[in-house]
Amino acid sequence: MKISNQNYIEQGYLLIPNFFEPSLTAKIREQILTYSHGKNNQYAVYKYPEKFRRLLSYKFFQKNDFNISDLKIMLTIILSTRLDNLKKLRKCLSLKKLYLIDSYLSAITNNNITKWHCDQAYGGATDPGLYFNGMRELLPISHINRVFVYLTNTEVGNGCFSYLPGSHKVGIAIRNMINMNLIEYRPFYELKDGLAIVSENRKILSESKLLDQDEINYFLNHGELALSGRHDYCLDSPAGSMIVFNDLGYHQGTAPTKTERLVMRYWF
Repeated sequence: MKISNQNYIEQGYLLIPNFFEPSLTAKIREQILTYSHGKNNQYAVYKYPEKFRRLLSYKFFQKNDFNISDLKIMLTIILSTRLDNLKKLRKCLSLKKLYLIDSYLSAITNNNITKWHCDQAYGGATDPGLYFNGMRELLPISHINRVFVYLTNTEVGNGCFSYLPGSHKVGIAIRNMINMNLIEYRPFYELKDGLAIVSENRKILSESKLLDQDEINYFLNHGELALSGRHDYCLDSPAGSMIVFNDLGYHQGTAPTKTERLVMRYWF
């Protein structure tokens, strides 16, 4: 397994095929589906321990009604963190604390799972203070590394993940402009909003050296293409593939039009 930290820094994401062996992929897929189908959850989202320390905490057991039948899936999820490929990924990318593991199953649909968006962006709130219950805070510029391991096949037209290369730099630049009081806060959660902000503030971004002209032009040109529905940014991911991405960049979960999509996620 070849991992390039430099590519991750520049592009904001990496795709690694065969991250899980086929037999392991099938085993975890079967266990998660068996487990989740026996749980009532209106959102079809199934969280295994939210934080490792909660697994052995009375609060975790109280909140989740943990019982002996949950042990099998819990042990499988925990043991997966000791896999050589995951340990190598953590070392190569200097990933620090693993604080969340979850999994979700997306039903067949013609609607995209998410719009083009970036994370940690106040969900598009009109005032960032609203997100913090009226308290003013700087916008976060520290990203979360999200590791998605696909347990079902995804491809263009059927549930693949999309990422706009280099857009994590833009996400950081927008936050810095706001934090430095170079511009007033406005929602930038959606890609269309980020494009408008960058287009209107090219001079500020360039003069403050938050982005260079090539980075600005690339984002504006490719962002428009992404919104037009072009498939250039779709990442085909057969079962067992892994995508790790910087969550401050703009990304999208596309519609699983043919088959359900099952993903296991590690958050660093």
